[in-house]
Parts: sequence; structure tokens; C-alpha cells
Amino acid sequence: ERAQRRFSELLDDNQTLAAEYAHLEIIHELTSFLQGASNAQEVQKRLLTTATDELGFSRAVMALVNRDIERLEEWRSAPEARQNTLFAEPLTIMPDNGLLAQIILDGQAQWVAPRHKLTNNHHLNEWLGNEHWLVLPIPHQEQPVAVLLVTGEATRTFNFSDRIWATLASIVSQSGVALGTLAHIQSLAREKERNRIAREIH
Repeated sequence: ERAQRRFSELLDDNQTLAAEYAHLEIIHELTSFLQGASNAQEVQKRLLTTATDELGFSRAVMALVNRDIERLEEWRSAPEARQNTLFAEPLTIMPDNGLLAQIILDGQAQWVAPRHKLTNNHHLNEWLGNEHWLVLPIPHQEQPVAVLLVTGEATRTFNFSDRIWATLASIVSQSGVALGTLAHIQSLAREKERNRIAREIH
């Protein structure tokens, strides 16, 4: 009996280590990908794939922040097998535009039950559907650059392991850095082009 108990403990320990290693692999692979990403859409697609295919969420949604006019754009959903994985209408990030905008402005992750409408945009609410969402603002230097929404069995029961929380925190942080860096590079490129045109005019 003692041997069986010890064997069971060792088996549990091995499963725990295997799960921790798997999550470290997810973070490592995402880090490597983000370092070579050439645009925000690549980051967006990879993060959605990571959330659904690797972390096991049944659906993930992500929108990018246009910082020049402070609105959410380029909505994309995963998995790709679902219909209507893209949504075109933007959402201005203002408190009176609904709970989602308020969460992004607050900068804190938040659970949202199906009874709460996320936005004041009827079409966007329909596209998002009635889900138990975990809303994760993605910041860079304390400014929002994107938002990630995930749903699945764990969000319905509010039952996340510390390992899942740690992985989500890591991928949100790394994605924020990647998106912020790409936005900065694009801004510099636009400024360089404006200066070139100005020199040609004069």
C-alpha cells in the first residue's frame, strides 16, 4: 500500500512537471515567433492560434488598437473553422461605448458573463455571441495596443489554474511589447516618408 501511494505521488509529480514544461514550451515558441514578426496581423493570428490550439480555449477574439484615433479595429476570431472569423466595424475606445471599452481603459483583466453586453454596437455583440468571456487588455508602456478575449469551459466555471494565469500573463506581456515595437517602427517609417516628401517639395 505504501509503495502504491508513493507511485501515485510520483505519477502526479510527473504529470505536473509535464504540464509545466508544456506551458514553458508554448511561451518559448511564441517568444521566438514574436521576435521575427513583421506586422501586427502576424502577431494577432499567432496569439489567437496559441489561445485556441495550445491553451485549449474554444474561441478567442482579438482586436488591434489604432492609437492615432483610439479605436479597436481588425477584429479577428479563432478557430478558423468557425464562420465569420473577421469583423469589420471599428469601436471607439470611450467609456460610453460599453463594458469592453471601459475594461480596456482600466487596463485590468475582467470576467464578463453572457448577461452583460460588451459594447453598444449591436452587430459586434451578435458577432461576439453570448459567451463567458475573459477580457485581457494588451498594453505597451501603459497604453493599450490590443485586446484579447477568450472563452471555454474554464471561463464558464471561473476555474483557471495558476499555470494558465501565468501563461496568459506572459503571452499578453510579450504580445504587447511586439505590437508596441511594430507600431513604433511604422511610426518612424511614416515620419521618414513625410520628411522625404517635404524635402522634395522644397
